[in-house]
Amino acid sequence: MADAEEDIRQSLTILLSTELGERVMRPTFGWKRNALLFEPLSTTFATYLKRELETAILFYEPRIDLNRVSFEVSTSVEGLIEIRLDYTIRTTNSRSNLVYPFYLDEANLV
Repeated sequence: MADAEEDIRQSLTILLSTELGERVMRPTFGWKRNALLFEPLSTTFATYLKRELETAILFYEPRIDLNRVSFEVSTSVEGLIEIRLDYTIRTTNSRSNLVYPFYLDEANLV
């Protein structure tokens, strides 16, 4: 069984890898990840992506306070954006982060 911090990491990874409407019993769980495929990376897109992530985490991971969402475009893999979440675990007041790979072009998945 995962400890609290690892459980939160796993929960965030599941949330970030779930398309909105993918879960039959919880249709509002997840975020609009597939709608964002093939979008050009711009300031507008980054702001929209950040807002989508913040909303999903606000509703579905109440054990953390989200401090920052940032993005880094990979120079080695085309179409890869690394999403970095910096958060504080409420019960222990400890800071942690998660880096999640988001592929704008699913064909680049290796």
